[in-house]
Amino acid sequence: MSVKRDMIEVINPTNEKLICKVYAAGKEDVNAAVYAAKTAFKNPDWRALSGAERANLMRRLADLIDEHAETLAVIETVDTGKPLSASRSYDVPQLSEVLRYYAGWADKNHGQTIDVGPGKLAYTIKEPLGVCAQIIPWNYPLAIAGWKLGPALCCGNTVVLKIAEQTPLSMLYVARLIAQAGFPPGVVNIISGHGNVTGAALVRHEDVAKVSFTGSTATGVEVMKAAAGTLKNVTLETGGKSPLIVFADAKIPQAVHWAHEGALSNQGQMCTATSRILVHERILQQFTKQFVQAVKKISVVGDPFANETFQGPQISKMQYMKILAHIQRAKDEGATVLTGGKAMAPLASGKGFFIEPTVITNVRPSMHIYREEVFGPCVVIVPFSTDQEAIMMANDTAYGLGAAVFTQDIGKAHRIVRDIEAGMVWINSSNDSDVRTILTHGNQTTLTPVSEIDLSRDEDSVTCLAVGGRRDDSLLVYAGINSSAADFKRGKNDHFRVFSVSPASKAKDPSIELINKSNLFSVSHHEKYQRLVRLAAPGSTSQLAATASGLGNEFQIALAELMHSGSVAPKLRRMVDLQNEANDIDLMRVGSANEHQLVYCSNNEIYTVDFTPGESKADFSDPTLVFELPVDDRTGLKPTIRCLRYLTATFVLALVNLPRRGGVMLNVIRLPGKKGEKGRLAATSRLPRRVVQATALATRLIGVPPAPGTKLGQAQFAIAVAGHDSSISLYTLEHQSVQAVELVWDLLPVHTIFEAHPLQITGLVFAPFIMPKETDGFVTIALASISMGNTVSAHSLPLRRIVDKKVPASKEKQATTDAPNVRYALAMKGSKNAGKTVMILLAVVVLIMAVAGQALLESLGESREIFGVRKYFDQPFQIRSSVAPLSPVKATNTVADTMSITSTSSASSSTLASVEIVSEFLANIQAADVDGPILLHEYAADTDIPASDQSPGDDLQADDATAQPITNKIAAVLAEEQHEGKAWEDVSSEQKELWKARLKEAGHWAEHMGEAVFKGILFGELAGVVRAAVA
Repeated sequence: MSVKRDMIEVINPTNEKLICKVYAAGKEDVNAAVYAAKTAFKNPDWRALSGAERANLMRRLADLIDEHAETLAVIETVDTGKPLSASRSYDVPQLSEVLRYYAGWADKNHGQTIDVGPGKLAYTIKEPLGVCAQIIPWNYPLAIAGWKLGPALCCGNTVVLKIAEQTPLSMLYVARLIAQAGFPPGVVNIISGHGNVTGAALVRHEDVAKVSFTGSTATGVEVMKAAAGTLKNVTLETGGKSPLIVFADAKIPQAVHWAHEGALSNQGQMCTATSRILVHERILQQFTKQFVQAVKKISVVGDPFANETFQGPQISKMQYMKILAHIQRAKDEGATVLTGGKAMAPLASGKGFFIEPTVITNVRPSMHIYREEVFGPCVVIVPFSTDQEAIMMANDTAYGLGAAVFTQDIGKAHRIVRDIEAGMVWINSSNDSDVRTILTHGNQTTLTPVSEIDLSRDEDSVTCLAVGGRRDDSLLVYAGINSSAADFKRGKNDHFRVFSVSPASKAKDPSIELINKSNLFSVSHHEKYQRLVRLAAPGSTSQLAATASGLGNEFQIALAELMHSGSVAPKLRRMVDLQNEANDIDLMRVGSANEHQLVYCSNNEIYTVDFTPGESKADFSDPTLVFELPVDDRTGLKPTIRCLRYLTATFVLALVNLPRRGGVMLNVIRLPGKKGEKGRLAATSRLPRRVVQATALATRLIGVPPAPGTKLGQAQFAIAVAGHDSSISLYTLEHQSVQAVELVWDLLPVHTIFEAHPLQITGLVFAPFIMPKETDGFVTIALASISMGNTVSAHSLPLRRIVDKKVPASKEKQATTDAPNVRYALAMKGSKNAGKTVMILLAVVVLIMAVAGQALLESLGESREIFGVRKYFDQPFQIRSSVAPLSPVKATNTVADTMSITSTSSASSSTLASVEIVSEFLANIQAADVDGPILLHEYAADTDIPASDQSPGDDLQADDATAQPITNKIAAVLAEEQHEGKAWEDVSSEQKELWKARLKEAGHWAEHMGEAVFKGILFGELAGVVRAAVA
C-alpha cells in the first residue's frame, strides 16, 4: 500500500480494457522498502545463514514457482500480451531455472589465502554488498526478475525490486511465493511505480549499495547520472540494434528460421533482437524471398491465448504509436516496405495494440530505421559484398549488445566473431541463450531437470554414474555410492546402486527412485570404494557392466550381468584382481555370440580380458598386457594414461598426460589380433602446449554402430578432451574398412572451447547420435560437461551431411535413412597445418619406396647402378618361404577407388604410382592370410612373379620358368617359424640395429614406424596417410 495511495491502471493490451489498479510507490514508500532491506541485511535470520541454507530457500522458491507455473503463465500473458505458449515454455521456466542455477553458487563464493611469508596469514573473504536496487522492464517481467534476484540472493544481499508499471502483476504474485518459501521479512521487497518517481528515488537513496537496471538507453543514462552522486556500483543492460550477418555459404533455410526467431519473437520486444539483417548480395534475392514467406506463414498475429498465435499485441498504446511512427519515417526517407507496416485488428472486437510484422528493404545506413531501436516487429534487410564490409556495417551502431553470424565455415565464423563489437554473438542461431550454455552452434541446448532425490547424509557421495536401458517407462541409472561408516564396521558396503528415473506423465510427476543396492566388492578396507562403472552395448537378454575399485589395500574390477527382465540386481560373473589401481576401464561387445572384451589401464600399461558371460571361469581369459607406454625422452619418466575408450573392437583411444605436466597426447592404439602380439600406435596427436594436463575424455561415433562382430565402414569419431585450464579441445578421427582391414587417420583438432567452467572439468559425455530420417534440417550432437564447482554446461556441435555415391551402404544405414549412402561429420574444419604434415609424410613414403625400388632393380641387374647395391650382394634378391605366396595382384579397382579418393591434376606421376602400389597391395591381402611377418618385395618391369602353385619349401627365383609376367606390382609372401631365418623377436638387439641400418639404406625401413611393421598388417596406417593426402 502506498502512503499517498496513488494508483496505476493496468491495461490488457489485447482488448485495451482495465485489468486492475495497483499502488504506485512514492518517495516515502521507497524509504520504507530500503529500510526494511537494510534491517534484514543486518538481521542474523538472514546474515547468519550459510550459503547452503540460502540455496535451500532459493530452491524452495523455484519449486513453488513450478507448482504455480500455469497461474503465472496466464497472468504473464494477460499482463504483457505475449502468447501463452511463450509464457509457458520460456518466461516461467526461466525464472525457476535461474533461481536453481544461482542456488548452486550460493555455497561456492569462496575467498583465498595469500602467501605473505612466514609468521603471517593473509586471506580474502567475499562479502555481500548490502541493499541492491533492481529495476526491471516490461518485456520479460518474470525472466529478467530471475536474472537479478538470483545472483543477489545467492551472495547474501537483500533486494528492493522495482517492477515496470505496465506489467506489475506476475511479480506481485511471486512476492507471495517468496514469503511462502520462508525468506525472512525484508530480504526481498517488491514495489511498483513510475520510473521518474519511484525509480529515481530508489537510485538516489544513500543506503542502496548497488543498482542494476534493464531498460531503454535514455533511461539508463539518467540512472548512471543519478547513481554517480553517491558513488554506487551500477550495472546497466540497455537497448540494441543487433546485426544478423548471412554469408554467401550459409544454409538459407536455417538462416531464415533464426532470423525470424531472433527478430520477431516476443512481438519484436527484445533488447537483443537481431533486427538488422545483413545479407551477402549473391544470395540477397533468395534470402529475402524466403524470409518474407516465413513471416507470412509463421508470424500469425492474434489472440495470445490461441494455440496458433506467434505474435500478440504490443505492450501499450504508447509503444504501439512509437513503432508505427518509426515505420512511417522509414517510408518518408525512401525505404521500401515489402510486407506489413500497418496497424491491424485481428480480433472481432477490433481492439488491441496489434501491428503487422514488417520487413523493410532499400535501406541506407544513414536512415533512422537502420540506426535506431524500434522495439517492435520490424526488421530491415541490407546487402553487403565483402566480409570486411559486413563487419564494418555490423559495428556501425551506438549499441553493442548482441549479434549473429551465419556461415557453414565455422573457422570463418569465429574469426568474424572476434571482429564484431558486441557483448554476445550467436553462430548459426539467434537469441537462444541459456544461463548454463557456454557454446551454442545451431540449436539451443537446454538442460531440463527431470527430478531429484535426497541421498543419505551418512553415506558417501556419488562417485560414478552410467545410464542403462529402459524398464517399462523408466530409465535405469547405475551409480557408485559407498555405504555409511556404521555399515562398514558391520562388514557391509552396498556400493552398487540402481535408480529408476521416470519422466512426467499425465498420471504422475517425474521421479527418481532407488530400487536396488548390491555389493560386488569385498569389504576389505574402510577406504575402498566403487570408482568407475562402464556398460557394454546391450544384448538380447542382458547388458554387461564393469566396475573398478579405488583406494583400499586391493584393487579389483568386477564384471557383472544386468538382466533385461526380472531382478535389477547385478549378477557377478568374474572378479579381476589387479596389481595396481585401474586409471580407467571400458567394455565392448565384440562378437555376435555375446563375446565381450574388457580393456583397462594402469599408469602406463593397457590390459585386455576376453570373456563370454556365463557361470564358468573357463569363459574368461586372464588379463593380457597389450600395450606399454615408452619412457619419455625428455624426462626419463613414463607418461600416464588418464583415460581410455574403445573406438571399435580393433582400436582404443588413450588420453596420455606427459611427465611433469609436460603436455597431453591423444593416442589411437590398434589392439593385437592374435595371442602373443602387442598393440601398436595407429594415430597420435598432441594437444596445444598451453594444455599441460588433461582431466576428462569423451568419444562418439557419428554414425550407426556396427553389429557386434562386424567391421565399421567409413565414419568419423568426435573426440572431446578437457584440459586443466577448463578448456575443451574438440578433435575428429576418420575411420574406414578396406576388405578385412580397419584403418584410422586424420586425428585432427577442430575447435577449442575456452573457460567452459569456472573450476576444473571432471567429466565429459556426448549424447547418443541418432541417424536423422529427414534429409533437410540442421543436425547437431550435444556435448555435456561437469566441473568441480558442480556446474553443468551443454554444447551443441553442428554436423554436416555427406553423400558418398561410391561407397555401398550398410544394412544398418539402409534401415535408418532414406539416403543409404549418407553419413554425418562435424561441420568444423581440421587444423590448416594438418595437410602440410600429411604431405611431408607422403613425400617421405614416396622417397623411401623409390629408393627401395631402385635398390631392388640394381640388385636384379635391371638398372644402371646408382647406389652400388651389387657390391653388397653377389646374387639377385630371392625370397625363401615354406608356404605358397599370395596370388598376383589383379587389375581391379584400387583402394583409392574404393575409398572415393580423387587425385589432383598437380600430383606427379611418381606419386600416383606409389599410391597405386600401396593401394593394390592392401586391397588384395586378407587379414586371415597373415600368420607371421610380412615381407614386401617390389618387382621391376618385365620381372616375373613366382607362380601361385610353387611347391612349399622351394626357392622362389626371379627367373622361374613357370612364373607369370606382371608389370610394376607387389608380391608378398609369408614366413613361418620353421623358415631357416630367425623371427624378428628372436634376433638380438645388436643384430636388430644392424638390420635396421641395412634396411634403411635399402629404403625399406622408416624409423618412426617402429618394429611393429614386421608383424600384423603391413602399411595399415600408411594407407591411411596416403588416403588422407590424396583425398
